[in-house]
Amino acid sequence: LAMSSQSHDGAPAAPAPAATQEVSSISLDMDLPPPSDQAEEEGVRGGGGDDASLAAAAADHNNNGMISPSSSSPQLIKSSSSDIKSKVRKFLRHYFWQPHNKSNRIIRQKTLLKEAQQDMPIYQQKFLKYRNFIALLLPALIVHAVWWPVMLLPHNKLDIVQEYSFATVTMVFGSIVAGMTSEGGAAIAFPVFTLAFSVPPTVARDFSFMIQSVGMTAASFSIFIMGVHIDWSALVYATLGGIVGIILGLEYIAPAMDPVTKKLAFVSVWFAFAFSLFLLNRNHDRPTFRNVPTYKCNNNNNNEDKDCETRTTTTTSTTTAAVTAIATNVKKFLHTRVPSPEPSGLQLWPAIVLFLTGIFGGMNSAISGSGLDICSFAILTLLFRVNERTATPTSVVLMAGNTLVGFLYRQFGSSPEGPIASLAWNLFAASAFVVPFGAPLGTVLGARLHRITIACLLYALDTIQLISAWVLLEPKMTAASWGMSVGIILIGSLLFALVTSAGTRLQRFSAMDVL
Repeated sequence: LAMSSQSHDGAPAAPAPAATQEVSSISLDMDLPPPSDQAEEEGVRGGGGDDASLAAAAADHNNNGMISPSSSSPQLIKSSSSDIKSKVRKFLRHYFWQPHNKSNRIIRQKTLLKEAQQDMPIYQQKFLKYRNFIALLLPALIVHAVWWPVMLLPHNKLDIVQEYSFATVTMVFGSIVAGMTSEGGAAIAFPVFTLAFSVPPTVARDFSFMIQSVGMTAASFSIFIMGVHIDWSALVYATLGGIVGIILGLEYIAPAMDPVTKKLAFVSVWFAFAFSLFLLNRNHDRPTFRNVPTYKCNNNNNNEDKDCETRTTTTTSTTTAAVTAIATNVKKFLHTRVPSPEPSGLQLWPAIVLFLTGIFGGMNSAISGSGLDICSFAILTLLFRVNERTATPTSVVLMAGNTLVGFLYRQFGSSPEGPIASLAWNLFAASAFVVPFGAPLGTVLGARLHRITIACLLYALDTIQLISAWVLLEPKMTAASWGMSVGIILIGSLLFALVTSAGTRLQRFSAMDVL
């Protein structure tokens, strides 16, 4: 090739002959072979600005397949920083701010709802647009419309709030936990009041009934308004059992227990449940169901199984017809013209299990003010493998109804423990104005949390309660008390483990699709 260059000694090169120029002009139109290593080396040594820099960059790139750090380290640091931020953002969105539901059914319903809004009255359009704000603010407005006149008339009683400020602060967190998880406000109030402030267990239990009648009812209102999914069939049977259980507990069980036993029984049972839930959730991707599933008589797909499934499913359909009708009417206003294919009934044996669970949970509620919610949550998640995002709001609505029954029975019934103490009323007056804000807020947050996040909150709460009880009650605990607490944990863990094992086996017989 005819090119102007310098010789090695710096003298200009002689012009090429004409023949060489002619050959060079022809060679430019041909595919030339790659230059030899010697020519490459000479080109680098010979200067030629651009060629030299390209060769140097190629050499740097060949060094472990990376670009030279001296020229690109800022870009690498920036890229690494952006990757970390992206991973953190993805983690937070996955575990702390999930959409309400990603299923095709929900997407289809939202599409139908958007199309149906065009023909709705204007008030329904506005309601659907701002219903999250309505769910948060309307319960608080109703409670404050009652609370302020009671506290100011006929004379100012606001000094109660200052005197019992510990109750106000406690229920700020307790109400959020009540709306967010399957543990009611009593899960915070009962151990804090009895262990940290020496409030008698009976007073703390009655206070829990009273405050949850406001807070969890407000949370239930928010659940209905926001359209958060609950299992209506499970709700009715556990509610019926809970009514029986809480009355039996208030009449016969709670009066027979001493204060230390009540405190230890409460924290020990729920720690056993938390431990079992932890063992179950070690598999983060375990399959779960949207509702209590329908089970086949065996795991073979034949006509005999379908007949058995039909017989057992229709056994309890008439019992849940009223509840299903109520749910349909609620959704008719909140989800106008949107189909809601919820199951109309349960099989007989799941209905019996939920009814018995309600009785046991109601008895626990009679002791500490909270029990039906966590018992129903345990059976729904461990045995029936219902997703935590369905089991949590279902347990909140369950406990709202159960705590209302407990409060009314304590106030107007003939309980052996006598009337509600004035201390419980003062604690209630000092904290009733905060729970209608906290409980609906917890519901909104809980609807966005991943099921593993909800489970981790339960682990932490139950573990802290157990350790606190052991530390604070240690001077009053005897060898029998220690044995009872440890025995409840071991036996409870074994029972919950058996329930979990049964749920694993039952999952093979399910006729429903997993989430």
